[in-house]
Amino acid sequence: MARGARGAGRNPGPDRPAGRSGDRRVHRLHGARCRVRPARPPGPGARCPARTGPPGGGSRPRGHAHPVQRGVRGSTAFPAVRTGRCGSGRYPTACRRPAADGAVPAGRRPCPERPAVPAPARRGHARSRDGDGRALTPRAARALRHRRRAHPGGSPGRAHRSRAGRPGGGHCCGQGKHPGERPVTAPSWEPQVFSPYPASPDVVFARVAARSPQFDPVCAAGGRPVIVGSAAGHDRDGVVTSARGELLERVGNILAGRAAEAAAAVVASYRELIRRGMPALDPAVLTRGSAAEARDARRLWVLGRVVPGGAEVHVPAGAVHLHHRAPAGCDPGPGAGSTGVASHPSAESAADHAAWEVLERDLLRASWYGLSPAPVALPAPALPAPLPALLDALGVRATVLDVPARAGTRCVAVCLHAPDRTGQTFGARCGPDDGDLAVLVEKAAYEALMVRWSIHSPVGRDTWSRWQGRTAPDSAVRHALRAYHLQDSLTLWTTTTTTTTTTTTATPEAGRGHRPAEPARGGLDALSAHTGRELVLVDTTCGPAIALGVSVMRVVAPGTRPLPAGPDDERGPPSPRGPHPFG
Repeated sequence: MARGARGAGRNPGPDRPAGRSGDRRVHRLHGARCRVRPARPPGPGARCPARTGPPGGGSRPRGHAHPVQRGVRGSTAFPAVRTGRCGSGRYPTACRRPAADGAVPAGRRPCPERPAVPAPARRGHARSRDGDGRALTPRAARALRHRRRAHPGGSPGRAHRSRAGRPGGGHCCGQGKHPGERPVTAPSWEPQVFSPYPASPDVVFARVAARSPQFDPVCAAGGRPVIVGSAAGHDRDGVVTSARGELLERVGNILAGRAAEAAAAVVASYRELIRRGMPALDPAVLTRGSAAEARDARRLWVLGRVVPGGAEVHVPAGAVHLHHRAPAGCDPGPGAGSTGVASHPSAESAADHAAWEVLERDLLRASWYGLSPAPVALPAPALPAPLPALLDALGVRATVLDVPARAGTRCVAVCLHAPDRTGQTFGARCGPDDGDLAVLVEKAAYEALMVRWSIHSPVGRDTWSRWQGRTAPDSAVRHALRAYHLQDSLTLWTTTTTTTTTTTTATPEAGRGHRPAEPARGGLDALSAHTGRELVLVDTTCGPAIALGVSVMRVVAPGTRPLPAGPDDERGPPSPRGPHPFG
């Protein structure tokens, strides 16, 4: 390696321009990637994900882009995960802050507080350009190389700034290395807000997306590695917050998993951990296969804490992180879905919200598959003001179902359908039984409306044209498509079939039961009372959630099951109702 490259890579000075770094290893790596994976020119806000700042230091933006970050309208590119120590956990937790001036928010709008990235520099050309990307004369380039050899740590007479004091530097969580230091500014993650129905402009949808090679292909994004956050309602600010929060919780959870996979702090079987005296959650209570095989399989473990009590316990990473990529030779299971992950400025509120989600899905699963009574149709649903007029204009009816739940909690499901009960879409919500169902019904109705709109989106139409319901649904999108096009789920769900093939209609007494006046204190208490077991919380705050001051929490609840994604995901006697209708 050249002397100039070694000197520039060790101790860069503050006055060294970004476009003239001598660290040629990064340029070789970048050039090799470009040769292996040719792509169209990157968008105006694209950046190389190798590091958050310029090669070798400096205070200006990096001058070359990476092909995986080419601009895609309406989405945001995430750099590769960088691992490090974050917080006070025993093992390295997920630590990744988005580049201060490199990420492009939805709509390809760069962060207004950062300067534009210069034009991409080809391999080996960085040393012949100044800080603004302009080409230097041969004499100026030779003088610059001579000065770097004479002063490897930077020009004399100038104080060297720590990396934490430079844009793109600092702690990997987006905070400075020293207390009281100002955090690096993060991009603004503004969702796209639109009114899909001209008849009701007050009803708005919000969507925000992020793309990255760290993500696995997603069925809701047409098989692309894109994570989407979406919400619907008539409160514009609330819809924007919900859509952004959904994106942050999923992206944070995935990036936390990538950091845990890179660190691989604890890789062992459950029996090995128990022999070492390390507390661990038995994977047999989370899987549907053989208990002995689950306990003998080697897997990656992450730390969580038991609720109540707060004691540390090791949890299978596959039960915590979305899109888990297990280390070589390890079992990736048990799989985890987006249910049970939530984001909120308060970690306690995020855990509470995630617990309500887990409880909601477990109640729906039990009722649909005959493990609990059928739901009861409420006679007069209380829909929010904009919805009745919109549904009348669309020719759609709403049926609200009271799903059986434990005393102190309430779970409702809303089905939107045509007058002849075709074209059904569903939404659901669970919360405390405080005597007012308006909030739960509103959220469930807007969820069903958003699913209905997604059915006619390009992804929904393309998926249905290729599938046509010829096989059993194996994803959330196909479950929703089957319910809309082929299945009268409302009739199937509100009738009970006994073992003597006698079919009866569910009565209010069978579904409602005794409800005391005292509502559940919170989601964690309600979920723990429902399962009769301890819960485990795992903090998966990572990526942009750190820079925006949001906590991302995962709730692992032994004794609950998510709604099955495929025909073989449910243990126990088969249900005569067929695939569930929830997307």
